[in-house]
Amino acid sequence: MTVFRFIIRSLAYRWRTQLGVFLGTLVAAAILTGSLLVGDSVRFSLEQMARSRLGGVVAAVPPGEHFFRERLAEEVRLEVPVTSARSQAPAWECSIPGGSSLLLDLQKHNAPEENRRLEPPRQGRSQAGAWERGRESGRGLPALQHAGAFLGAPNASPVIAPVLMLRATVSLPDGRARANEVELIGVDRRFWQLAPTPAGAISETSDSFIANDRLASQLGLKPGDAVIIRVEKPSLLSRDAPLSGAAENTVAIRARLTAVAGPDQFGRFSLRANQVPPLTVFVPLRALQEAVGKQGCANALMAGGAEETALNAALRKVWDLADLNLEVRDVPAGAGFGRLAELRSERVFLDPALATSATAALPGASGVLTYLVNEIRLGSRATPYSMVTAVGEAPGSGANEIVIDSWLAADLNAKPGDDLALRYFAVGVGRQLTEQTAHFRVGRVFPLNRPSPEWMPPFPGLAEVDNCRDWEPGIPIDTTRIRPKDEEYWRVYRGTPKAFISLRAGQALWSNRFGNLTALRFPMAGGETAREVARRVRDAIDPRKSGLYFQPVLAAALKAGRESDDFGMLFVSLSFFLIAAALLLTALLFVFNIERRTAEAGLLLALGFTRGRVRRLLFMEGVAVAVCGTFFGAVAGTLYTRLALHGLSTVWKQAIAAMEFHYHAEPWTLAVGTASSLAAALLAMWFAARSHARRTPSDLLAGGGIDVGQDVTQAWPVLPER
Repeated sequence: MTVFRFIIRSLAYRWRTQLGVFLGTLVAAAILTGSLLVGDSVRFSLEQMARSRLGGVVAAVPPGEHFFRERLAEEVRLEVPVTSARSQAPAWECSIPGGSSLLLDLQKHNAPEENRRLEPPRQGRSQAGAWERGRESGRGLPALQHAGAFLGAPNASPVIAPVLMLRATVSLPDGRARANEVELIGVDRRFWQLAPTPAGAISETSDSFIANDRLASQLGLKPGDAVIIRVEKPSLLSRDAPLSGAAENTVAIRARLTAVAGPDQFGRFSLRANQVPPLTVFVPLRALQEAVGKQGCANALMAGGAEETALNAALRKVWDLADLNLEVRDVPAGAGFGRLAELRSERVFLDPALATSATAALPGASGVLTYLVNEIRLGSRATPYSMVTAVGEAPGSGANEIVIDSWLAADLNAKPGDDLALRYFAVGVGRQLTEQTAHFRVGRVFPLNRPSPEWMPPFPGLAEVDNCRDWEPGIPIDTTRIRPKDEEYWRVYRGTPKAFISLRAGQALWSNRFGNLTALRFPMAGGETAREVARRVRDAIDPRKSGLYFQPVLAAALKAGRESDDFGMLFVSLSFFLIAAALLLTALLFVFNIERRTAEAGLLLALGFTRGRVRRLLFMEGVAVAVCGTFFGAVAGTLYTRLALHGLSTVWKQAIAAMEFHYHAEPWTLAVGTASSLAAALLAMWFAARSHARRTPSDLLAGGGIDVGQDVTQAWPVLPER
């Protein structure tokens, strides 16, 4: 009889006593393996959520404070080398029953809707039928599920889509239902080329829209229903900034639902990682631009089919000052400071980083800061609501001096040496306005010969208004204080400053977190033009500092999923006592089995078996039981994990909001879980057997405990080695 046959017969004879060891090992393996598989499934689910959320978007310029040219997207696309786009061109490989695959290259994906058709492979009627069934059900089409899997179609150019992303509210026309904090996204056909599959067609200028499934469910929408979309007109200047214009300026858009976008149709689209899908409305880009007054503008770019480094290199070549809402213009001749070019921003205040870069690149630059003061007072006489400009070198002004024009001097009856009080609003925390006063001594009076409105930046609610009484600068205005002569001054001179102070003094009064300059002026030598100055300014500015650069959103999302909390180890920790109890039960049942075989062990020792050989025979039986228990435990662990994830997706769905879990098992995880469970079970059995009391063969034959430690005989073994 061989050792193997001896173990098999022994297990068959004592299967009832070994059943407890088997079940204990099975439970420990199921819990340990299942816990590790939960970690794999969570990581895989997070990765799937990221791919579903971003589709084919690999990199993006996220929405920020700037509105740039819509055509910047096309300029960047043309600048990206084809070789850079090749490694990540949007060509999706679709698994087909029968082991075949189909490549949907970018050229076909970009074809017009009427010409875009998925053709089954020419490999037999059965496979073609399977393809058609898979196309109808959505299965077997990873192009609809993993749009980010770029395989490298040769000579494919990237897709770069301009997008206008705003916040809105959506309500039914009768007001029965309303959704707040809705993502309103203006898109065109280029955006849907990045989607796993388009949700439907919407005309560029129509009143149609596409809603994601979460919004449609919340409002009870179905195709053909009408809604009212209310969106605040975006302002280049933050509402928290001084003189930011009217507090609220909303527009209402009436639109009709064309289609509902599911998870495979950008229904989860968002640049922000969130377990709960946003409420999203997709509208035609052109229609949204016209509605909010941003024709030809976008505030985000979505790119697929090219690497982030290549995209940023192309962007650096083609971006323009207008993409950061900047412009360089000639200062009209006769403004009193020679021939100059001026850098100004549509956002009123120049970003400090941009101003620093431009100043360093062009020597001789001087800063300008213009502000609306509430009152300029001399004794009992006061002039309401006047522009005051701070410049680097105001002619005739010292650190605490003010230069006034002849109109203001006549209005206040002021002369050099008089003390003027300037009252103005300062913006505090939470946009709290506090009126403050500063005193300056009149240095000199200069004649007001011509209007110079170029000193005033484009303050919202001021620059485009013809009548002072229609001002809406974003600060309290007492229109009863405005006199007819003030109206006449505005009509003739517009935003011409009535006074100048030093730049240092002005920045001490009116600097804010949005900037401390409203313009930069550069002297132009010889025949230099404003366009040449603009080119020098552009070369000196890094658009990344203002947020104008592509970010690797897909790589960041996948990395975040991989580096998230290890739920596998978390579940192992939570289940530690269950695993320990199962292993303890395994050890106790193994010892109990040994106790019941004391007479057999004594007989073997009496027949000449060494104690080591007896110990090995008993332990090898335990190993056989543990291996079987571990194997079936691993199977039970996978089934348990699948069942738990299915429950979270159905019965307990409310507990995880809109999070969807997908079962996934890495071979390495299964191997580690199985090996760890087996090692733990064997270690428990070894310790249990090792710690048992030591007895002689006579004691064992009499029914005493097993002695597995000391070798009291060197007799030859009865069972031959084979």
